[in-house]
Amino acid sequence: MLGLAEKKQIYRRLICDFVGPNPQDIENNTYDAIACCAGFAAGHLKEDCLPELIRVVKPGGYIVITFREEWLHHYEDYKDKLEPAMARLQDKGFWERVSREIFPNFYPGKNGITIVYKVQ
Repeated sequence: MLGLAEKKQIYRRLICDFVGPNPQDIENNTYDAIACCAGFAAGHLKEDCLPELIRVVKPGGYIVITFREEWLHHYEDYKDKLEPAMARLQDKGFWERVSREIFPNFYPGKNGITIVYKVQ
């Protein structure tokens, strides 16, 4: 995907790195928004990356996370962990949930979920 993005020559910077609890080589408050589609799945992002996503988004910016709803119920890394971690970050004033929507056929026969947060 990075190779395809590079060919478009529309991005100022391309980054290939693991997103987790450690800081990325990105300044605070850099981006207006982050769109994360299918990044939360088995063996992918964990809830420990959420503070880092918040750090790089400007106050007033948005973080939009979309993934298969089933991961919330059947994957141990998310079950009873992901949404509570999101709620704790809201309770601490880092972001505010704007919406949470479950929708059909994100993946054939599987519901999707989109959760939108506004960075404070």
